[in-house]
Amino acid sequence: MPLLLIIALLSVTGTFVDSASEKTGCDIMPNNETCSQYGCDQQPCSILCGQSSPYQRCEQICNGSTCNSMVCSSSVNSCLQKCPSGAVCKSFDCGASHCFQSCSGGDCGTMTCPKNAANCEQTGGSVMVCHSGMCQQRCGSGQKCNMTCSSSVKQCDQGCEGECFYRCDIEENKCMLDCSRGNCTKLESPTATNGNGTFQMGVLVSVVLGFMLAFVVFM
Repeated sequence: MPLLLIIALLSVTGTFVDSASEKTGCDIMPNNETCSQYGCDQQPCSILCGQSSPYQRCEQICNGSTCNSMVCSSSVNSCLQKCPSGAVCKSFDCGASHCFQSCSGGDCGTMTCPKNAANCEQTGGSVMVCHSGMCQQRCGSGQKCNMTCSSSVKQCDQGCEGECFYRCDIEENKCMLDCSRGNCTKLESPTATNGNGTFQMGVLVSVVLGFMLAFVVFM
């Protein structure tokens, strides 16, 4: 019985995760430089583009699927990642030079653009994080979004028509915020609150789990 309870605890804390298939092939290749990927048959899945064969452009559209992640590698010049209605897209990760990430009716998780991207457009993600040179983030009407432009960004343009929590870690004159049609709440920078927040949270989780396992073992 204690062993079963321990397994249950570990599964709740995320130690065990669902296995997911990986899709690297193209569904359509309009030309030799473009790869289009539309969801997957085996779900959940991860859609990867540019991992083995370099393309100039990748189009990833999670049609009616559960996509744990959509990933464009840094070898790609331009990448479109889209989550339409009926799809579940847990994460968007674009390493291309030019990134376009859009949540158009789907259930969307975290969108991320890295430092190496020249520009990044993110629309409708529940969490949008941009480290690129030029960032544009949009939260539509009726949506709830968390928008962040990191300190590596050169220009940040954030627009809100829903319920938004925003952060821009660069000079104020380089941060553009339009909340004329939405409700915006500013988030404090991690350095302004507690730089060791992540570490302390990890310690707290470990302590709690330790007490829970000890309780189970000595029952």
